[in-house]
Amino acid sequence: MSYVLAFVLLLGASYGLHAQDACQVVLDSMNKMNATPRHSYFTMTFTGRPPVESEAIFDGSNSYMKTGQKWSRLPLTPEQLQKQTEESQKRTRHTCSFVRDETINDEPVALYSFNTESATSHSEGRVWISKRSGLPLQQETNITSSAAPSFMRARHEYANVKAPPIS
Repeated sequence: MSYVLAFVLLLGASYGLHAQDACQVVLDSMNKMNATPRHSYFTMTFTGRPPVESEAIFDGSNSYMKTGQKWSRLPLTPEQLQKQTEESQKRTRHTCSFVRDETINDEPVALYSFNTESATSHSEGRVWISKRSGLPLQQETNITSSAAPSFMRARHEYANVKAPPIS
């Protein structure tokens, strides 16, 4: 379970971008995502292992992660995730750029690329941000860190988010 918690922290923290140029749009989007209930679907690839499929639900009060067929409540509140993100913003160098306009499921999005560097990790990737809501709908990240997947693909949904059944 420790790699899952590290991944969730990385998901919030890796997008703590300095407010400059295109990074302001990405920063605003990620901060808005941290404050919005969502159901996220992930494919994570760790070096030398097959891909791992997972899901996370942030219902506005609690965080949940699905590993295999089992849901678990994470000891991480949305407020704690936001605090982690803000702390990361201070310790990480970032660059971002607008790539192009696209559509995802008939929704207009802006595609941005990003690159982050800290003392312990480096990541680069892309994020698709809804032009209607300002929320990220998809992201792909290549990560260089011992505590995180080497590649992560995420899809985020914001409608009808409910806490999962905990077994």
